[in-house]
Formats: sequence, C-alpha cells, structure tokens
Amino acid sequence: MKKIVAMLLALAMLLAMTSAMAADHSAFTPQTALDSEQVLTIVKGWAINDADDTTNKHPADQVKFTVSGSKYYFNGLEDTSVTPPALTAPAVVDVTESTSTASISVKLPNFTGCKVGEYVYYLVEDDYKTAGVTYNYTSENPLILKVTLINDIDENTGEIKGVIIGGIALRDSTHGNENPGNKTEGNKLDSTTGSKDDVHNEYEYGKITVDKTVKGNMGDTTKPWIFKLTLTPADGETVRGTVNISGNGTYIGEPETAPTADDNGNVTGNDAAASRTIAPTWDSEKVVYFTLTSGQNLSFDNIPEGVTYTIEEVEADKYGYTTTKASTESGTIAKNDDIKASYVNEKSQNPDTGVSVTVVPYIMILAVAMMGAAMMITRRRKEEV
Repeated sequence: MKKIVAMLLALAMLLAMTSAMAADHSAFTPQTALDSEQVLTIVKGWAINDADDTTNKHPADQVKFTVSGSKYYFNGLEDTSVTPPALTAPAVVDVTESTSTASISVKLPNFTGCKVGEYVYYLVEDDYKTAGVTYNYTSENPLILKVTLINDIDENTGEIKGVIIGGIALRDSTHGNENPGNKTEGNKLDSTTGSKDDVHNEYEYGKITVDKTVKGNMGDTTKPWIFKLTLTPADGETVRGTVNISGNGTYIGEPETAPTADDNGNVTGNDAAASRTIAPTWDSEKVVYFTLTSGQNLSFDNIPEGVTYTIEEVEADKYGYTTTKASTESGTIAKNDDIKASYVNEKSQNPDTGVSVTVVPYIMILAVAMMGAAMMITRRRKEEV
C-alpha cells in the first residue's frame, strides 16, 4: 500500500510540473550546471542588408541590444513576486561598409537558487540613427529570450535531484508571444548552434541622375554648365554609407569657393580632380558641384531613404539661353527611387541678311507706286501722239 501511495505522489508531482516542462525546450539538451554563465549567440551574419539588392549595399552601422524588461511565469501565469536574475546587455558590435558578417553574444544570468518556471527577457535594438535603416527590434516588437527552469527528476525513483535549465528559446513578437503555452515554431533559435541568423535591419536607398541638353541654332553644345546638388539627412540621422558617382559629366566635389563660369565656358573655382564619391559620415547639409555639357549626365547612387535633395542649375537663364528645369528638381529619396532630372537650355537667333525686315513692306509699296506712276506717264504720251 505504501508503494502505491508513493507512486501516486510522484505522479502528482510530475503532473504539477507539466506546464513548465511543456514549454519550448525539447530541442535543447538540459544544462546540468546553473552556477556558470552560458554564452548564447543571438545575431549572426549581416546586420545591415538590403534584400532587394543582390550587390548587398549597406552603410556602416552598430549592432546594439539593450534589455528593456523581464518577467517570470509559472503554469502559464505571470508571477510579479519573482524577480528574474538580471540579464546583461550584449556588447556593441560596429559594422563597417565592407563587413560581411557580425555576431552578438549574450551571457545568460546565473539561475542558481531560482524557482522552476519560465524567465522571459525583452531585448530591444538601439536605434543608431543611420539614414535609410529601419531597425527591426523596437519596443513594439522586441526580441524575446525565454529560459525554462525545470526539476531534474530521477527517472528510476521519481525523486527531484535539483533544478536545471530545460530549454532556451528566442523569438520575435510576430511569432508568438512570451506565454509558455504558445509553441509557435517560427523564428526560433537554431537547436544545434544556439544562433539566430535572421536579425535583419532593412536598408533602403535611391538614385538621382541629372542630364543636360542644349538646343537652338545658337546653342553652344561644348559649353560646360555648372550644377549644385544639396543633400540633407532627416533630423538626428547620419549618412554612414558612401554615395557613388558615375556618368560622363565632371564632378567638382566640395570646393571651398563655389565655382563660377562665363558665357565662353570658362569655369573657375574647380579645384578638383575630385574623387567620384561622397564619403561618409555626415549628419547635416551636404553641398556638391558638377558640370555637364550637352548630352552628358551624372548619377548619384546609394542615397539613403529619407534624405531630401535639391538640384540647381547655377547658370539657368543666362547668356541669352532659356532654361527648362526638371520637374524633379527637389524632393525626398524613397525606396528604390531612380530619379531623372533633365535640364534643357535653348538659344536661337534669326540670321542677319543685311536687310531689316521692318522696311520691306514700305519698299514694296514704293515700288508699286513707282510702277503705277510709270504706267500713267506712258499712257499720257500715247494719248498726246
């Protein structure tokens, strides 16, 4: 009889722990030690990437997580009387434009002396304010780290030997919340490596191309025309990626003195063989100059989303030319923008034939009058004869 009672008690204890043991930990080997911190890789691979661009353009950035809070659950219910042990925020990792991989590691806290149940931590990305980058794990969508503590039960006797870590899970809030009863499989840690490869901050950018055409019978197609491009990031943001420049126009860059020109095409203030890039890092207005002759163009690629732009033809409507400006002369860069800004200068003149067209009608009237007079004189002479 005593053996039956003991078996029933052991069964009752097992059933009482079912909810904690049923949490998402089946893919992990239980950890037998609670007195040593475990290191868990939670970010692996590109931290900044553009899924729409096979060339994987991305700016320099930082991968940084902070711990925004924690909770304790038992039997699916939150217990505010238990304070989870503190989770130290992962170290900051700097990502350069040429960085192909980046990893973040977090140490689990020491759970020695803690109760069985589920300990939930919220990890939020620090917004590094890189222009064009959308950060995934905000306070509205935190990365959720769940650590489940279970009783270590002797399979033969049913006795509780102690408390062990029964499982570790990492999800974002779009794949099930922190409740232990929700076992959505999406976006979990890899059961073999303990890593999570899809932390993906989206980077978006656009492109501007400016071209020039000269028309008219007096238009000089060899004259270089000066243009000014102003780029301004959103308040508080920094452009950390290189803006690449291509095309057959001449890039002047950022001279100390704004370039000028005359109607003969002589450009002054051009101090460059400027590098055909706009280098990072800048968080305020950026002004650059370039010149185009008729048929030439210049493209500015990898301008981050949210950057405003203004294009100005410095010599518009000068030297007897009429300038037709681009309708896209100013605006804000959006995802995948390919902006075309075309400028047309026209100059025409009627050729000088040596005779002013304003006197021709009077000459014709005089000629007719003279012809009429001559006819009358001739007629009178005939009548006299």
